[in-house]
Amino acid sequence: MLLSRSPLQRLLSFLIIGVTSGLTTPLSLHSKRQTATSCTNPVIRREWRELSDSEKQEYHRAVICLKTRPARHYSNIPVVKTRADDFTWMHREVSDLVHEVAAFLPFHRLFLQLWEDALRSECGYTGYAPYWDWTIDADRRAIPQSPIWDSVNGFGGNGIPTGNSTRGFQWCVPDGPYANITLTIGGTYPDFAIDEDNSNTSSDVSSTYQKRRTEEYAQLPVLGLHSGLAAEDLRNKGQYGS
Repeated sequence: MLLSRSPLQRLLSFLIIGVTSGLTTPLSLHSKRQTATSCTNPVIRREWRELSDSEKQEYHRAVICLKTRPARHYSNIPVVKTRADDFTWMHREVSDLVHEVAAFLPFHRLFLQLWEDALRSECGYTGYAPYWDWTIDADRRAIPQSPIWDSVNGFGGNGIPTGNSTRGFQWCVPDGPYANITLTIGGTYPDFAIDEDNSNTSSDVSSTYQKRRTEEYAQLPVLGLHSGLAAEDLRNKGQYGS
């Protein structure tokens, strides 16, 4: 008799088979515990504002490189066209298992490392994956001025309406390094009965609310267990999750 795999088993399959092709050493599910050692040359990942203009452009170049290389492992999926799509699809497929739960941090640490490795080994990127400290821009008055939206060294503006009602394809970025790039994988989250409007949220309210939800979700192993919390949010806050 065939037994269906658990969600966590499927997650491991996606992680190991789907995006680890760039690794020279295969991952093992049962590795012997090693003695902790000090890292002599730690990688430093910098906030986007700390990069020079040339470093920002180099990161964009590497990302676009992955967008032009063919998919390696999910090419049998019609919407997966590029190497970058491999990552997008895998993240989409396991999204219900790795968000708002205790697995969030370890999963995304590994995911980010694999993404960074692909940029470096497949596209000649010499830097390390930057990050956006969105707490700097969390206040609604600061978001429009964030350098993330810069049309030259950032990721382009907030987009213009396309007239396409398909979730994930309603807006088009007309400027910046990713202009004219066609996406084939759209959004994954459904519309909810009560729309959420974050444009009027102050940084203080957002950080306090998110801290409380993070503490609650960190105790839950899988997404399904937090449905009660999410339902409570819908009733009391008129919005979903955080």
